[in-house]
Amino acid sequence: LEHRVAGEDRTEVLVDRLLGDLAAKVDTTDVSRHPAWAARLIVGLTEKDGETKHKVKEVVKFVRKVRAKQTTGFEHGASFRKQHGVWQPVGKKKYPSEKSVQVIIFRTEPTKRFFPNIGALGTALARKFNQEVVIVEIQRNGLTHYLWKFDAS
Repeated sequence: LEHRVAGEDRTEVLVDRLLGDLAAKVDTTDVSRHPAWAARLIVGLTEKDGETKHKVKEVVKFVRKVRAKQTTGFEHGASFRKQHGVWQPVGKKKYPSEKSVQVIIFRTEPTKRFFPNIGALGTALARKFNQEVVIVEIQRNGLTHYLWKFDAS
């Protein structure tokens, strides 16, 4: 149905009004003054010996536990994406396609704590899931700023 009010599509007016009301309630951050930092961690579910021994839900549970301790007093959360990947370390045999998890975390704690917290999480994930390496990409305003590798040592 199309309704016109003073030559305008009523649906468009209602949508504009709704979006305006929603926008007024959204807590926004000006990224020009406060950069939006995020981390993407890639965790394989196949251990060093080549066997797939872990499930996505184990990674979710572990990340939630670690981040809850790291961010006491701050909001925290993460997104998880199940995927497949291939990883071939230099000088090592080629691994077949393996199941993996991408963990996405937006900074909620102070920046001076975020970087060491993510580094500790990367190392903890490598140890817990017996990974040769966990890849961590740090983004600033959606662009790659750092690329780190963490191992179990």
